Amino acid sequence: MIQVSQELCIFAVSNKQTNRYMEFYITPDKQNECLTKIEKMFKHFSSKPEVTFSPVQKVTKRIVTMMTGGAAEENGCSTSKQILDAVKVTIEGIQTGEWILVATVYYQDGIVTVVDSTRFKQIPEQYGLSYTKCDYCGSTHRNRKESHIMYSPVQDKWMQVGSACIEKMIPGGKYLNNLMLKLDEFIKISLGGCDDFMWISGSWAPADHYWQSALDIEDAIALVKLYREDHPQWKKSEYEYGRKVADGTATFLKEFVGCEGNRAMAKRDPEYFAKVKAYVDSLVGGYDFNGWENEPTMNQKIKDAFENGVITVGELFLAFFAQKGYEDSLVAADFSKIVEGFGIVKGVKKTFNVQLLNVDKLEVDDFYYGGTKYVYDCTFKDLDTGLFLKKEISHTGVLDPYCVENDIYKFTGTVKYIAYKAQRIVLGGRLSKAK
Repeated sequence: MIQVSQELCIFAVSNKQTNRYMEFYITPDKQNECLTKIEKMFKHFSSKPEVTFSPVQKVTKRIVTMMTGGAAEENGCSTSKQILDAVKVTIEGIQTGEWILVATVYYQDGIVTVVDSTRFKQIPEQYGLSYTKCDYCGSTHRNRKESHIMYSPVQDKWMQVGSACIEKMIPGGKYLNNLMLKLDEFIKISLGGCDDFMWISGSWAPADHYWQSALDIEDAIALVKLYREDHPQWKKSEYEYGRKVADGTATFLKEFVGCEGNRAMAKRDPEYFAKVKAYVDSLVGGYDFNGWENEPTMNQKIKDAFENGVITVGELFLAFFAQKGYEDSLVAADFSKIVEGFGIVKGVKKTFNVQLLNVDKLEVDDFYYGGTKYVYDCTFKDLDTGLFLKKEISHTGVLDPYCVENDIYKFTGTVKYIAYKAQRIVLGGRLSKAK
C-alpha cells in the first residue's frame, strides 16, 4: 500500500529534494481519484513511493475585471487575484528495489529526460543517446528505442539498461517504461492539474516527454538569450472559459529549443554565463511557509537550477527569468534617472512614440453587467526612451487611430503608475491623439 501522509514536512527547510520526482496541484475533489490511480500505477513496484497530500491550501489566479456603465473615472480594467482551494500532491522516493530511475533515454526523439535533477549531473559521461549498449545483457542495438539510466546508492553503481531488459534486472522494472509520460498525462489531462508555475483549470493538450528533455543550464541560458532578442517579454497563454486557445512563451520556447538551427546559433559564452551566474548567486533565495511546508521561492528555484546544472525543457522559464533578471539589473540603477529625465510623472499625461511588442488576451469578469468579457494587455517599447510600457485596452481596434505604420503607434496617455522594480510605465485611462 502506498504511504499517504498529511503531516507537516519537518525537513522542508534543509531538504534538497534529492529523491523528489513530481509535485503538482489538484482541486480537493480529485484527491481520492488521484490516489487510486497512482496506487494502480505503482502496484507492481517492490518499493512504493510516498504520496503526500497537503491540507487544502489557497492558490491564486490572476483576474482582470472590466468596469463599464459607471462614471468615467470608474470605467476601465482592474487586475486582481482569485483565491482558489487546491491540494498539493508530492510523489517522491520512486525506485524499484535499490535502483533509482535518474533519466530515460528516447533514441528516436533524440532526447534524455530528467527524472532526478540532483543526480542527473552525476551520470557517467559515457551514458546517454550515444550509448546503445545495455549494461545488463551486454548487447548493442543501433535501433534501440528507449533505455533507462539507473543508480543504486547501495552499490554506488550506475547502469544504462534497455527497456526490454529492465524487467529481467529488476522485478517490475518494465513498469518504468514511459512512467513519466503516463504520470504527466494523468495529472494534466485526467485531473486538470498543473505544476506550481501556473494554476488554471481546464483542458490540456496531450503531454509528451519532450517537456522532460534535459538541458545543461549554460545551454539553456544561451538559447534563452537568443530567443529574447526578438521576444524580450514573457507571454502568457490565452484561455477562454478555461480552455486554452493560444500558446504562450512556454510553448514557443519549447519549439524554439527543438529547432536544430537555433541550437546551432545559440553558442555558449562562458564569460556571459559567468555574469548571469554571479547575478543568480546574488539573489536572495529562501522558502515561503504555505501552511504545511516551506515552498521554494522563484529565486530559490532559479538558484537550485544553477546549482544542479541542468533543467528540463518544461523548466525553461527558470533560465528565461534568470537571463532577463540579469539584463534588467544592468539598467535598474539608471531607470529612475531615465524616467525623471524624460519628464515621466505619475498622474501626468505624456506623448509616446511606441512599437507594439505583444498583446495578451485576458478573460475577465464584468463588474457591472456580469458575464465574461475579454480585454487585451499590450506591451510597448517607447522608441524615444527605450522604456517598456503596459496598457490594457478593451479591444485591439482601440489602437487603430494612433497607428503610424505597421506596429508603430503615437498617442498621448496618462501615466497610471511607474513600476520601478519591473521597470515598466503603466498607462491608464483613455488614449488620445498626440498634438
